[in-house]
Amino acid sequence: MLATLRTQALLLVSVLCATSLAEDVQVVLQNKTPFKFDSNGAGPLDVSFGPIFWLNNTYHWIGASSTNPSCTLPNPPKGQCGLRSFQSTDLQTWNDEGIFADLTDPAFSSFHGDTGMVLGRPHMLYNEKTKLYVLWANSAGAFASWTSPNVLGPWKLIGKVPVPAGTMFGGDFTVRALNGSAFLSFSSFNFAAAGTIWPPFDTIQVLQELTPDYTNITTGPYSLITTAAKDQVDRSTEAADLFERDGTFYWTGSATCGNCNDGIMIVYRTRDLRNGPWTRQIISGDTCGGQSAGVLVASNSAGEKTYIHSADLWRGDGSIMLHGKNLQPLEFNADGSVKKLNCDPEASWKFSVRKGDGPQNSGKSVLFTDRSDPLQNYTYTCDLYINNVYQTWQSSKAGLLTEVGINMGALNTTTPFQIGLYTYNSNKDFLTPSVRFNNLYNRTLAWSEVPVGAGLVTIQPNVTVSAGQKLALFITGPANPAGGPVAAGNYCYLNKAAINANFDVEKDTRTLFFNQIGDISPKGEDGTQSPVKVTGRELTNESPTVELLIIARLQDWNVQAIATVKNLKRH
Repeated sequence: MLATLRTQALLLVSVLCATSLAEDVQVVLQNKTPFKFDSNGAGPLDVSFGPIFWLNNTYHWIGASSTNPSCTLPNPPKGQCGLRSFQSTDLQTWNDEGIFADLTDPAFSSFHGDTGMVLGRPHMLYNEKTKLYVLWANSAGAFASWTSPNVLGPWKLIGKVPVPAGTMFGGDFTVRALNGSAFLSFSSFNFAAAGTIWPPFDTIQVLQELTPDYTNITTGPYSLITTAAKDQVDRSTEAADLFERDGTFYWTGSATCGNCNDGIMIVYRTRDLRNGPWTRQIISGDTCGGQSAGVLVASNSAGEKTYIHSADLWRGDGSIMLHGKNLQPLEFNADGSVKKLNCDPEASWKFSVRKGDGPQNSGKSVLFTDRSDPLQNYTYTCDLYINNVYQTWQSSKAGLLTEVGINMGALNTTTPFQIGLYTYNSNKDFLTPSVRFNNLYNRTLAWSEVPVGAGLVTIQPNVTVSAGQKLALFITGPANPAGGPVAAGNYCYLNKAAINANFDVEKDTRTLFFNQIGDISPKGEDGTQSPVKVTGRELTNESPTVELLIIARLQDWNVQAIATVKNLKRH
């Protein structure tokens, strides 16, 4: 037995979600599952800067999508650049609805900049009088609005919406229907107040009523959401959202930061939305490792409401790639104040909400024969520029292995890599010199074939496998004419701790092996140790099949399919 920590790759087992005939569904939220996967097995969900919305009798999670490098080109690819939506009936299973506001659409093409689509923090609301959905987004210090009879479009651009007279550069906003009307709340940035080191600006939080059709702001006076102190916290607010509870109005958001992973969470509350005064709280010093995105007010058939806060758990490098989510219900004190966020990693909540309309699972995960458990604490690792990885698993069925996939993402790289399948006899094969593996399939993928954020990367081996056969998904650099491992490039994958604390060389069937680039000779003082190591981690993998479809899912690169590749283990 080799006593090393191991992490297992996420193996997705085919599970068909039962359709409930009841009006309500039970929701379980857990802090230990920051990465959410869609019904195709892809993850983490590529949606940023937005809360979950109840629209057209179902739940939609809309937001910005990680920018594909091709989105910066004069003629960006259709269906890859813009704002994205995921739909759910139960807040558990998310169906990818794709890009619903496409940069190639004339309604959005004028918002094409050096970084792709230059629209932020999309929010949507429904106008009962006009029977239209109204989409808002911020851009270049102001806003824009669109209307559509459907949640996903087609959209008509109404026009750009300037900030109210007397305010400055606007952004980080929300629009919500409240108190018999609808309101825009946004951060007005004063860059002249910049310090040498920090802050780079001051902000004020502006509240402005919308026109009856919800597409513009009224010309009436605006009000400020702030306290009498007007201290640095009051002057550092962004990521606004608004909701009402029992006659009290709440503003939620964070202190200003550039996609940080430690933003304080701020709450203001008042009984008089238009006039205040507002009482401020700080309910978390780091928003559980992220930044506030907003609050969904969800109801059940008994009329009970749950106020579900969402936060983006950013990487902390300023990008929106490879980030997780924290979802938890807000809890309230008797005086209406909000209790502190619960950031305990083991915290969980159970409650019921109204079941949404539409498909519960429209993805290919319903076809998975083997799968890593998505309800685990996954993290991402970005080490393929120094390591080659080999994720093992044992096929649960006999048949044609039509697909294998992993969840991975490309960081600043243009290096291609090889991905393929070995069959092997024993774990000792990885640790023994001069063993030749049977290569069932391999192909070279270009960096442009890998999602920028993270998502499912698949191969189609179309090879026959037997039940119980030992398989290994490998990811290495391009072929090396001189022999030995070559770096794959700067890619990331999802992984989690292995189920078993110790690696059993005789019995384990789901192991993540790796060897460092250039490590091709014996190790240790006695020269008997293998350069191939056990990681202590598992990759996430799933597979869909025609007869048997296996999708290997590497941690930090999550993939799902009908059968799954087993977990890689790591030091």
